[in-house]
Amino acid sequence: MPAKIAFNPYEVLGIERGCTEKEIQKAYRQQCLRWHPDKNLDNKEEAEKRFITAKEAFKFLFEKEKRVEYDREYERAQHRDAHQRARMAQADSVRRKLIDDLHQREKDFANNRTAEEHLTPSQLHHRKREEVGGRLLYSRFIRQSVKMVVLREDKEFLRA
Repeated sequence: MPAKIAFNPYEVLGIERGCTEKEIQKAYRQQCLRWHPDKNLDNKEEAEKRFITAKEAFKFLFEKEKRVEYDREYERAQHRDAHQRARMAQADSVRRKLIDDLHQREKDFANNRTAEEHLTPSQLHHRKREEVGGRLLYSRFIRQSVKMVVLREDKEFLRA
């Protein structure tokens, strides 16, 4: 069962991870002197809270097994967080690339579409013939071109 505590005991005592028991005791004494309720009469409630929290942090860190387990769990959490941030950064770059590619394809399509609208049917025919090359694809293109010409003529007829 992992060692759980509602706060970071190292921050409460103002010490670094990996410190010795003597450093823990020294930091605890300093916090007790600083936050003793009898020395902080103007802010007694806050002082009591901090005094009790310092006492809990000291008890927790002074038990070597709990401290080692807490440190191990803390390192795992740090590793998980770093891994998650790296994954999200990579996913964001992939998403950005996909979005940029989509915008470029839409732009290319729109530019190609407007350029094709200004071509005559014979110019369009020659252009597609150069692009396509194969007879089967070319015949499909012819059918599509005929449909486009008919649609253009219908548009012009409706405008008139």
